Amino acid sequence: MRGADRLPSSILTEVSLSRRDDNEAAIKKAILRDRHYDVTTRPPNNRQGPTATFITLMMRSFQIDEYQLTATINAWTVMVWMDRRLTWQPSDYGNTRVVLMYSSQIWLPDIYLMNGVTHLEPIYMHAPVPVNSTGLVVWVTPSTFRVRCQKEMANWPYDQQKCTVILSSWSLDRDTHEVIPATHDGKLVLSNDMVKTDSHWRVTSVDGSLVNTTYNCCPGSVWHELHVEMHVARVSLLYAMSFILPCLEFEETRKTIKAVRKHEIDVIGAFRPVGGEATVGQAEKTVTDNNRLTAIEDHIRGLHESISAITMAPKTTTDARLTVHVLLVFWIPPDSPAKVKVATIHSVALIFFLFNLFWWMPPVGGTSVPKLVSFVSASLSLSVVSAVAAVVASNLVTRCQPPPAPVLAVFTGLVGTVLRLGDLNQQLQSTRAPFAEDGAPVQDKEATAAVRRAEWRLVAAGADRCLCLLQLAVFVFLSLACLT
Repeated sequence: MRGADRLPSSILTEVSLSRRDDNEAAIKKAILRDRHYDVTTRPPNNRQGPTATFITLMMRSFQIDEYQLTATINAWTVMVWMDRRLTWQPSDYGNTRVVLMYSSQIWLPDIYLMNGVTHLEPIYMHAPVPVNSTGLVVWVTPSTFRVRCQKEMANWPYDQQKCTVILSSWSLDRDTHEVIPATHDGKLVLSNDMVKTDSHWRVTSVDGSLVNTTYNCCPGSVWHELHVEMHVARVSLLYAMSFILPCLEFEETRKTIKAVRKHEIDVIGAFRPVGGEATVGQAEKTVTDNNRLTAIEDHIRGLHESISAITMAPKTTTDARLTVHVLLVFWIPPDSPAKVKVATIHSVALIFFLFNLFWWMPPVGGTSVPKLVSFVSASLSLSVVSAVAAVVASNLVTRCQPPPAPVLAVFTGLVGTVLRLGDLNQQLQSTRAPFAEDGAPVQDKEATAAVRRAEWRLVAAGADRCLCLLQLAVFVFLSLACLT
């Protein structure tokens, strides 16, 4: 014994482990071979009732497939049951109370994922099963569930999806195998220990419930099904920055339109002689000066740069900004050549914006259309209307016939004051003044054409601003209907 006290601790540990292995081997031999253990027979119950299996899920991680809208959930499935055939006296085997057995050596609950994407598959992997001397089996096995989620795309990109995992016994009904949810701290499914991922989805809630289900094949049998519902919400910061956030730079847009007007006035002034309206012949004589041609080219180049500032912005901004720019088209002078260009460019920008949405969005089935897509489509319709109105306004300014007197009276009266047409009304009066005195009709053709242009410019500007208010009301209605 004194020599044994001098033995190294490592040798004592090896001896202890060897004895433990011998005890475990003896337990397995006594249970599996001597008792003729049958893995296909469910554990007996003292009350001759169904075998009870307690189940708890511990969620670890998940991944959402955007285009298939499926969820791959990694979890630890905890199953607990009692098998009285797996009992022994710990004192007979060196006080060994727990033995690890292979999953193929003992009976296991045939719990399957009933609503898998691909096929019916068991939820467990071939992991060792710890067995207690009392016959209590507590098995924690890693599981992977791949299920389809409920496709709810109306609120994209602020959508929330529900992914349901249905677990049930495949061959044993409720009378022979009872699946019982085992709660831990009042929860059936634990998601507190989920691994953080870089996914743009977050779990909002995980709920579990037990459902009794019948099938047409077996009308007299009832199966226990464990329904686990995982609710996930899209983390929409990137989408909000790309599509929703109204990055409205009103000040820059106002300055840009002022620059467009200034360049147009400068270009027209380059062709106009001092003292009145310019004719075509006078303009041809004026542009013979090379210095003035260079100045005109600079003005036109500046005009193109100003228009490009408007047309390039929608590529990286939101639909709300595009829509506001469409409204600002109505405030460009009706006789401006940039009016039709800007309106057309806005329509093209919205079309590309729709293409960008389709690129980001997963396929949408059925009749569910995201509200954002409906909003952009309606905005595209408004943009087309603004382009048509711009063409009509440009044609009105060149007409030789006078506008209807009631229409002209409307825009020169109170309505014109409300629409802030005072500057155009003053231009009309100043155009009439040099050629008509005491109400006498204008006889000069050039003077008559100048007056007609001023009148139609006033009418076209008034119609533009009425359409602007109308489209603003429609835009507010669309925002409330589609984006709330």
